[in-house]
Amino acid sequence: MKSLSLLLLVCLLQGCPQEEVRSDGKDWRYKYTDELTNRLELVELLSEMRNGYENKSVETLVALASKSFYEKSGTADTSDDYDYYRLRHVLDKNFKMAKQITIDIRLRSMKIIGEVAEINYYHVTRFLISNEAGEKWVAVDDESQMRLAREGGKWKVLNGL
Repeated sequence: MKSLSLLLLVCLLQGCPQEEVRSDGKDWRYKYTDELTNRLELVELLSEMRNGYENKSVETLVALASKSFYEKSGTADTSDDYDYYRLRHVLDKNFKMAKQITIDIRLRSMKIIGEVAEINYYHVTRFLISNEAGEKWVAVDDESQMRLAREGGKWKVLNGL
């Protein structure tokens, strides 16, 4: 204990470089590079999600989801909740109802803690619906939250897709 105190005192007096006193042993410059890389990957994932919806690509959206994906539909009735294995069916059903989809996304916040991330975003989603009366655009705007986990070196959506 005495030698550790002496070492800390010497470092303080001599101006020890930051990477030598970090508890994780990493150079401080890598922390910011990793953080920026993660943020850029998550922004790219949001872009892929938007493209997946606008192109009505079930494959694109399923590829973004984790095998642990579980979506609560925001109701007390759990029968409308779905997991990774029902995601494809839910997307197919929703895409058949819309002739065209456009989405505008505004990133509100992003929090990354290790291998888990949380993205809060605002979106305006417009659906072109076709029925006997003709075609009609319907718009929905909402604040949404997406939770993600890093799996196999890639970010995967746990919920909020």
